[in-house]
Amino acid sequence: MKVIGQLRIGIRSIGYGDRLRDKAAIALLLFIYLLFPIGLVARKLGRPLPDPARLIASYRCRSVDGVFICPGAGGPSFLACDPSYDPGVAAHIDALTSGIFLDVGANVGFFTVKAAKHLEKRGSVIAIEPHPVRFELLRQNVALNGLDNVTCLPFAVGSENGRGAIYEPDPSFGPHRLDVSCAPVGTAAIGVEVRTVDSLLETLGIRELALVKIDVEGFEPEVIGGMRQVLGDQPVPVIFEALNSHALERAVARLRPLGYAVEQIDQQNFLARRAAPQQ
Repeated sequence: MKVIGQLRIGIRSIGYGDRLRDKAAIALLLFIYLLFPIGLVARKLGRPLPDPARLIASYRCRSVDGVFICPGAGGPSFLACDPSYDPGVAAHIDALTSGIFLDVGANVGFFTVKAAKHLEKRGSVIAIEPHPVRFELLRQNVALNGLDNVTCLPFAVGSENGRGAIYEPDPSFGPHRLDVSCAPVGTAAIGVEVRTVDSLLETLGIRELALVKIDVEGFEPEVIGGMRQVLGDQPVPVIFEALNSHALERAVARLRPLGYAVEQIDQQNFLARRAAPQQ
């Protein structure tokens, strides 16, 4: 049943293409994903195949929240247009009434645009994305949707300030566990500046946040480690992704000493809130 549900979402996603050529690009990407088992066999035989998705430079998709330019390679970005995508995250953004939404790991801006349009003049968004291609698409998507309440920052976020590197997945055909890695995976390193949330907020002169979303491919505990001041000063809710139980345990270990309790809100996202003091 799960496979059938995913197939239905995939077919439905073709309709999210903004123009006819975008619908064709999404249909082609879906066909490529169906052939992933061939890529897996080729890898096991030591003869990996090049990823044909890399031939699609970009395409545009449209959701109820806006229109987005997405890269052809790097995973099925168009799935973020579907209402089934991270519903817990979407619900908490919809519940915002004002304030600043911090989007750590904004990618091309699906939740950035959603939050900015929802808040309008009542609030603003800080969107942080270290990958240079996705950061440029993030900026383009903010402009494409006519938003003036978004600040885009090209940093990686971690537990301390400094320099670091991110890595693309290998360019072979087939599925990849992560679309960007903080650990060497055999591809060229992309040098990035690393900032803590605490230092960024100090630089920007921001003292309060309404909501934080963290999606950084397994690096979430390090991001949390660099926001101890803001988490200690105010009860800001934090949504973070945890791809496995180990990542969840590490994030919880960072949050619990600060008085935060954690609950699951959808398939792979969790909400941390400051626990109410016992009477």
